[in-house]
Amino acid sequence: MTKLVSILTPSLDQAAYVRDSISSIRNQDYRAIEQVVVDGGSTDGTLDVVRRYEGDGCRLVVAPGTSQAQALNIALAHSAGDIIGWLNTDDAYFGVDAVAAAVRTFEERPEAVAVYGDGVIADEAGRILRRVSTSAADLARLQSFSPLVQPSVFVRREALGERFVREDLEVMIDYELWLYLARRGPFAKVGRILAIDRDYSGRKTRETLPAQARDLETLSDAYGLDPQRPAGRIGRAWFRRANGLTELLTLETRYTFAFAGRTDARWRRFARQLLLPQRLLRVV
Repeated sequence: MTKLVSILTPSLDQAAYVRDSISSIRNQDYRAIEQVVVDGGSTDGTLDVVRRYEGDGCRLVVAPGTSQAQALNIALAHSAGDIIGWLNTDDAYFGVDAVAAAVRTFEERPEAVAVYGDGVIADEAGRILRRVSTSAADLARLQSFSPLVQPSVFVRREALGERFVREDLEVMIDYELWLYLARRGPFAKVGRILAIDRDYSGRKTRETLPAQARDLETLSDAYGLDPQRPAGRIGRAWFRRANGLTELLTLETRYTFAFAGRTDARWRRFARQLLLPQRLLRVV
């Protein structure tokens, strides 16, 4: 039987990106998808864009004043899928086969509570800056940010139990969810890029460093994670970058893009992947 996939989308004032996000869902070659958008009271035209898609596999719930976590919990309550995806309005699915690949992995790994893939970082215009390789093994040690690319993770609904995301956290909502799920069962990796993580000056995680520190302290206490940084972490991070270089340089032949993204010269991608720190990605 075909599994229904519910994509949950918290929304607030992202008119510049929301069309791209929704289109990346509608462009999927897996058809049993519903999207539930919960908007916290957008005033920039976001609602006008979402309403153009409403009714054709897309449900809109307007809940002014809700936080991102509250919006996600409301969206889950309005959804019916066996598999849950979480796609913010400024992110997008990468290839047209992203959802199909996640569903297939769930079928192959019935014990998995979640499946995840790798991601790419893109700028405001959708230019692909860098490939991000991830491993659920990194959940065993406290990180300063989520070790998984949030929109590249899909969750088995029955694994959630009685809860979804915690509403008392401000920033590390996704990270806490992965830690919770890791206690309930294994994660399975999809060997493909599943989503883009859009990086820009006004994004939430750039503007909330004090809240991030508070959330990390909460996670450390709740899950007993060692906050010490392991030896050799820089070398491992560089190895992951190098390991993803070939795919980054051949994206055009490996994927049919589901979003309105673009690639640039291979030498630029090479430099951003191997040579530049995050803060300098836009220099090249």
